[in-house]
Amino acid sequence: GADIWLQKNIPMGGGLGGGSSDAATVLLALNHLWQCGLNRQALMEIGVGLGADVPFFLFGRNAFAKGIGEQLSAFAVPKQWYVVVKPAVHVSTPAIFSHQGLTRNSKPSIMPTFQTLQPFRNDMQAVVLEAYPEVKEVYQALKPYGKPLMTGSGACVFIGFEHKGEAEAVYNRISKKYEAYCVEGLESHPLLDSYALQFWGVVKRLRHWILIPACEGSNPSSPATTQFWGVVKRLRHWILIPACEGSNPSSPAR
Repeated sequence: GADIWLQKNIPMGGGLGGGSSDAATVLLALNHLWQCGLNRQALMEIGVGLGADVPFFLFGRNAFAKGIGEQLSAFAVPKQWYVVVKPAVHVSTPAIFSHQGLTRNSKPSIMPTFQTLQPFRNDMQAVVLEAYPEVKEVYQALKPYGKPLMTGSGACVFIGFEHKGEAEAVYNRISKKYEAYCVEGLESHPLLDSYALQFWGVVKRLRHWILIPACEGSNPSSPATTQFWGVVKRLRHWILIPACEGSNPSSPAR
């Protein structure tokens, strides 16, 4: 078995795939720690049974999805910064998918690219804006800065910018009233390549060295447990960031 502590940073009920991302990361980590030897396709086949968005996070790159989200092809996205705003409401995904006002006649994209799909659309957006005034309020608040879009079935609304400074300026204004985030888009999942998973191998050994003797059966918030995660945080900068962050996963830095 495995003991797993989860610190949620992505807001729940925001349509950001936070739960699916958590599930995918657990599959990647356990596959590595338990030396199961499953390739990425095998993990994706397991993942789709957990949730339609899980294969995307196991795929590990920006992708265009078909089917229920399990048929993925790599999709190039220009470098962008995003301001993501979380309305003070939880949107029910089943309710939106079963809503009578949801149209299902969108034209399929045969050879999709970032350019040919412009302007982006979200078929669920109109339904959610009508049903949830809190989401519509945030959407209207972002409109002066560009073309906002809703994330998935909501409730978050986001807007993209080419430059970090532009995004930060909007974030500084909008965050005074709403829960907001300023984030950089990624080309790939932080655990896309096996080198990044080396970090988790070190974590496993450290857990036996620090955590288990001092803390097993004790409160996870105990000083020894805190010490463990402090070491993990420093190791992340020592192992993972210098080799992988901002570089090509297949670069010689590995």
